[in-house]
Amino acid sequence: MKDLAIIVVARKGSSRVKNKCHAEVNGWSISYTKLEQVKLAVKSLNIPTENVVISTDDEKVKEAALNHKFQVHDREEYFAVGHQASFSELIVHVTKAVEGLTNCKHILWTSPVTPLFNEQQFINCILHYKEKVIKGKHDSLVSVNLLKEYFWHKGKPLNYQANKNHTISQELEPVAKVTNACYMAPTELVYEKEYFLGENPYLYDTPQILSIDIDTVEDLEIANSIAKNLNKKDQN
Repeated sequence: MKDLAIIVVARKGSSRVKNKCHAEVNGWSISYTKLEQVKLAVKSLNIPTENVVISTDDEKVKEAALNHKFQVHDREEYFAVGHQASFSELIVHVTKAVEGLTNCKHILWTSPVTPLFNEQQFINCILHYKEKVIKGKHDSLVSVNLLKEYFWHKGKPLNYQANKNHTISQELEPVAKVTNACYMAPTELVYEKEYFLGENPYLYDTPQILSIDIDTVEDLEIANSIAKNLNKKDQN
């Protein structure tokens, strides 16, 4: 997909994990890890490296992006400090970074906060996007975990009957949890909706073990523990 732009957003500030974009998993900063994963994915699919844009206000991340031959979008302060800008405003602001890529008809949006979502997962998402969105009936794609668990919402069971009709978890209707690892949509749709998903996204089911989202210090510890175990399996 040479008409695909890949946007990596990496904000310097974080309210819960100090210097989160430089937090380390498996001995590497999550920002560097994400750049490496994207680099391997685009190489595998023959996507030009200049189609990759890193939107950040962090100087170290900018330097790493340039070393990877990626483009850099300097995130303005209003879109980088705290949560001053709405999420929609941020999406529009960052999407303008690909305006110069006139041949890019599609956008993939990702972030370093899911460091275990690796290059193979990106490749899988892009291939599913071609099949389910470009050739299929869906208008966008989002990475999720399809969970067969017992959920309640607003004091009521969400996906099962909490009475004598209670069923085993294997028979539950799955509930999709967004992983924040990958969003894909046509560029025109992103501008129209001021969001990176349409009304009928394809839900790409991600292996749960690769879906940890670094939002707290505990998440970081879990990610490191998983990475360590994955390394042991690879070595064996």
